[in-house]
Amino acid sequence: MQREITSEEAKLYDRQIRLWGMEAQKRMRNARLCVVQFSGLATEIIKNLVLAGVGELTILDDAVATKLDLESNFFLTKDDIGKSRAESAIKRIEALNPNVNVKADVANSKDKDASYFRSFDVVICCEAALPEQFRINSACRDVAGGGKDPVFFASMCMGYDAFFFEDVGPTFQYMPKSAGGDSNGGERKNGESSTANKLKTVHGISMKEAFSTINTIARCKEILGRRMRRHLRLLSTVTILVRNALAEQEGGEYTSDLSSLKRTREKLSPKEAADAVVSDADLESSALTFGGALTSVLSIVGGIMAQEALKVQSLP
Repeated sequence: MQREITSEEAKLYDRQIRLWGMEAQKRMRNARLCVVQFSGLATEIIKNLVLAGVGELTILDDAVATKLDLESNFFLTKDDIGKSRAESAIKRIEALNPNVNVKADVANSKDKDASYFRSFDVVICCEAALPEQFRINSACRDVAGGGKDPVFFASMCMGYDAFFFEDVGPTFQYMPKSAGGDSNGGERKNGESSTANKLKTVHGISMKEAFSTINTIARCKEILGRRMRRHLRLLSTVTILVRNALAEQEGGEYTSDLSSLKRTREKLSPKEAADAVVSDADLESSALTFGGALTSVLSIVGGIMAQEALKVQSLP
């Protein structure tokens, strides 16, 4: 059942309704989202989603709060230590916006099957083990699952380095912009928009496929192309860190020290390692903060991910 925007909500969301319109706000009002793992990154995402006025938000997290959580999770207090992170934070999250239905599911994500994740419009994995992120992404893309594929997001923050992945499904349609056209892809004539262009379809790949594609530093160069070479060092460093984390989560050898990162660099691309595309200094800087939760990084990445999640829900 579709819920309408009340007059009180219209006043509350007035500024953003002026930005993206009432219909977009209605779609967000009826959206069901699931956030997997209630980490410091998740708090930033949840804050922005709740303030924007999504319909329902479920936090899937089986962990209990620790002193370490208090450093990055501003929804928790010292009184919550030893208690469920998700359940402890519900009232504080709801206080941001009582119009949003916030739920806590204290089960382990590994115990949830595809039907659970496909009951949501958006699924966001925060800091979950990479193999588990791959599994959930696969569930969201299950062509035999029926219904609409949930939009899937995943992210890891590793000190100063971070990445996030967005999957809108096996196929995605969009209206391209034409030269001199408007944002809807049509040319403006006498103040009116003409949708002369046709919808175009792109075929997306899964998170696991994306990670198997970026498997060498040389491949990073190929993907980025000439215009994006300035970002090569960042992408290459993140790739090394993620590969290191994946090795740990799959039972392989892993440590966050410099020698371990160097070994991973050599495995990714022995020939390129000598060219110092990713220098020892880059790896040393990453090793110092890898595994830590820096609030500034969490805030930036969380803000971007929340914005993307709202964007896909605002579209018809």
